[in-house]
Amino acid sequence: MNFGVVDVHDKPYEKLVGAIRQTTPMLNPLHAASSSTSQTDIWRESYSVKPSMHVPYLSKVPALDGSLTGWTAASRLEGIRREETVDLDRLKVRTPDAFIGWTHDGLYLAVQVFDRNIEGASANAWWWTRDNIEFFISTRPVTPDQDGYDVNCHQFFVVPRDPTAGNMAVVGQWHRDGDALKDNVIPEPFIRHTVKIFADRYVVEMFIPGKVLHGYDPQRQRTLAFNLDVRDFTTATNFFWSAPKSARTELRPSTWGTLYLDPPPGNIVARAGQSPAESIDNHK
Repeated sequence: MNFGVVDVHDKPYEKLVGAIRQTTPMLNPLHAASSSTSQTDIWRESYSVKPSMHVPYLSKVPALDGSLTGWTAASRLEGIRREETVDLDRLKVRTPDAFIGWTHDGLYLAVQVFDRNIEGASANAWWWTRDNIEFFISTRPVTPDQDGYDVNCHQFFVVPRDPTAGNMAVVGQWHRDGDALKDNVIPEPFIRHTVKIFADRYVVEMFIPGKVLHGYDPQRQRTLAFNLDVRDFTTATNFFWSAPKSARTELRPSTWGTLYLDPPPGNIVARAGQSPAESIDNHK
C-alpha cells in the first residue's frame, strides 16, 4: 500500500513531491483571490471536460471471433486514459484497445486488455473487486447535472473469468435505481459475445441488440452517452473513457462522454431486425 511522499526505502515519489512543491505556494493567494462564495472560479471537478467520438456505421459487421480483424481504425475509441495513482510512473501497463460501431439493430463493441494474470470474481457477487470491464450507455444525451439514472441509462459489465462458473466469461447488466430494469440481469441472455484469453491479454467482442438498449432508435436519435472502465486487479490499475470510478461515474451519467452515430453510407435506412447487407441491397 502506497501512502505519504516516500516509499518503504525512503525514496521520494518524485512526481508527487514536485507537484506539492509547485502547488503549495499557490494555495493561499488563490483562495484569497476567489471572487465567489462557492469558489467555482478556482476549482472544478476533475474530468469535467468530456470526450466525444464519431461512431461509424458498420456496413460489414465484425465476425465476433476474438481476432479483432473485422475492426477498422475508424471504429477505434481514442483517448483512453489511466487513472492517476501513487507510483503510477513505475508501472508499465499497456493501455487497452477499444472499438465501437453501430447498425440499426444495435451496437458492436470490442475491448483488448493486456493482462498476464487474470483474476475474476463471481459475476453474482463482488465482480468489481477483480479484473473486469464496465461500460455505461445512455440512448439519449445526458445533462451536465444528471446525477442519477433514467430509463435510457444502462450499466453493463464483463467478467473475463468467473471462478464460480468454471472460469467462463460472463456478460451482465447491473441494475441501478431509475433504469428500466427490476433487478440485475446475469448473464445478459441477448448480448452475443466472444471472450478469448491469451498468454498476455484477453479480447472481448460483443453485439448489444437494440432490445437490450432501452430507447435505442438511431433513425431519430444518434447522440448517445458512453463511458468505459477497465480494471487490472494485479497492478491495481484502472483505465477509462471518459471518467474514472473515483468520480463515481457508475452513479453519475453526467460524467459520461458523447457518442455521435455517423450516418450510414448513402443515407441507408434499415428496418428493425434487418441486417446491414440486406439494408444496402434494398437501398440499391
